[in-house]
Amino acid sequence: MRIAILNKYQNKVRRGAETYVYELSRRLSKNHEVDVIADINYFDLFRKKYDVIIPTNGRWQVVITRKITWLTGSKMIVSGQSGMGWDDRINLYSFPDAFIALSSKALDWARKANPFISSVYISNGVDLNRFRNNDLRFKNGTKTILAVGAFTEQKRLNLAIDAVARLDDTKLVIAGGGGDKKQEIIDYGLKILGKDRFKLMSVPFEKMPEIYRAADVFTLPSRPTIAYADALKNALNSKWGDKPRKQAEKFSWDEIAKKYEELFKKIIK
Repeated sequence: MRIAILNKYQNKVRRGAETYVYELSRRLSKNHEVDVIADINYFDLFRKKYDVIIPTNGRWQVVITRKITWLTGSKMIVSGQSGMGWDDRINLYSFPDAFIALSSKALDWARKANPFISSVYISNGVDLNRFRNNDLRFKNGTKTILAVGAFTEQKRLNLAIDAVARLDDTKLVIAGGGGDKKQEIIDYGLKILGKDRFKLMSVPFEKMPEIYRAADVFTLPSRPTIAYADALKNALNSKWGDKPRKQAEKFSWDEIAKKYEELFKKIIK
């Protein structure tokens, strides 16, 4: 099977969508011919006659890809990486052959937004080897609460700051990258918590396992419309005993890739 995954930001930034493309394509490549395309030439999509095309950047990319697949007979699958909102409404109104919701709540929302297409629930995955349990705490004598996410309004990191301000003997570490609210979050955190109880870190993806393992508590105060966050599954797999890890194992990328393959077989007949 020939599969194209489109992401104009691949290898340029490392966020949830880029991790999704990297992990999924790596596993699908074992049994299929997979092209990850960052420099997108839509004429090549005509010429190469893919069986499945997965656009990840939404809006016009999805609209144009849908027109191409109608003409070539390819199938278009859209994964709801944007979360419940206008981006994914446009994706749904483009009538993909399948829409993949990242949570059961998002699945209900998608089916109401466009009941005339096939919507299924397949979560993003977690790398069980990278985010493994290996306890390492910040050596500062206080409990550390960790929040992870881009520095944007949608992540609502100010709520984590407000919550920690109500607790004794705790500090807040915010780890992330990207977004336009970084300085605003720094100023607010220092004002409310002070420099001894607040730390903001821009952390590369490959260093994140150490950060997860070093915290005592993980929190994710994002808006409920945000797509099911990879950070939740990574936190589950990083800590604290067998029960969270067993839950995380349900979301291994190997299992997620199998679900995608099953979906491909259903829509390609």
